[in-house]
Amino acid sequence: MYTDVFPVRGLLFIYFKNSGGGLYQRMHRLMVYAAKNNYSVHYISPGKPSLSNGIIHHSLPDFPIWHPLLYLYSPLLILYVVIWHNIRTVILFDFIYSALCLPAKMCNLSLVTLVRGDTIHEMKINKKPALIIIITKILYEIGVYCSDRIITNSKDMANKLMRKFHIPLPHTIYNDIDTNKYYPIPKRKTYRSSLEISEGSFLVGYAGDLEPRKNVDTLIKAFSKPKIHKKWLVIAGRGKEKGRLMRMVEELSILSITTFVDWTDEVNKLLNCIDLLVLPSEYEGCPNIILEAMGAEISFLASDVRGTREIVPKSQRFTYRDDVELAKLIMLQHKTEIDFKSQVNNKKFIFNWEERVLNCCF
Repeated sequence: MYTDVFPVRGLLFIYFKNSGGGLYQRMHRLMVYAAKNNYSVHYISPGKPSLSNGIIHHSLPDFPIWHPLLYLYSPLLILYVVIWHNIRTVILFDFIYSALCLPAKMCNLSLVTLVRGDTIHEMKINKKPALIIIITKILYEIGVYCSDRIITNSKDMANKLMRKFHIPLPHTIYNDIDTNKYYPIPKRKTYRSSLEISEGSFLVGYAGDLEPRKNVDTLIKAFSKPKIHKKWLVIAGRGKEKGRLMRMVEELSILSITTFVDWTDEVNKLLNCIDLLVLPSEYEGCPNIILEAMGAEISFLASDVRGTREIVPKSQRFTYRDDVELAKLIMLQHKTEIDFKSQVNNKKFIFNWEERVLNCCF
């Protein structure tokens, strides 16, 4: 049951992959910070991740994410680690994972779930099989009621969870901006050269997963419309949509001015290359890439959807799937050089995220 009682002892983090996007990076940041501040930190995941000293790893078999054995074995491993290492607080990033801690809840531990998005909605968009969605819904609801504390990264998600599950309003902690990670602008020319893009080009960029909910189609269509001298599009990411998007670029006759690059953890290099970042998603939590753009002090646009509305000014939002409106905003940015970056007060996103999350856990 959702409560406010938190004993402080060992910390256990659980995640079912050891690489990838923002979720893994934030969990790794949180683990490292906790270890440096004298918490006893344990981590359950598949494989052998690269971890800092002081973090104790417990390995899961590397099953596919929906393999039944993963969901039979995981609760037993979690229970073993909790009992043997005297764990009193478990931190996860999804209600599905929280549900797997149900047997361990008998040990009087505190379960903290950090919610970054709507898993069920995303599965529907990605057209997962109906049976998997039904099972996920059951696990999701169990995870909600198993969680002793829930922390979201947007007020919209907090309100949605409160209304849907009739629980106290979850805490909201936005994602943060790391202002120290960006390279100085003078290296911009070097990074553009590595992508074989001339310094004088007007470069529009996207960075993130290439999945249906990211709606990269709209950006590609919009980019093909305005007649901009020396324009260029760079799409950084990986996912099952990549092949289809590459075919789309070819069909719209912009293949010669479009570059696809694999996702890189060094997003700062990419952001220092581009003139305008576009995020055309169907929905977001608290999008890291927009915060990265704020930190890099570059202009950005985002679709007017849940998640982006809380951090992106109205003048920098466009109607979801409206490639005509987006094309006009791209042209406006190019012709008038309106400074879309200056319309955001990013100070509320500059704080010690790890410290704030851990303080909220206890």
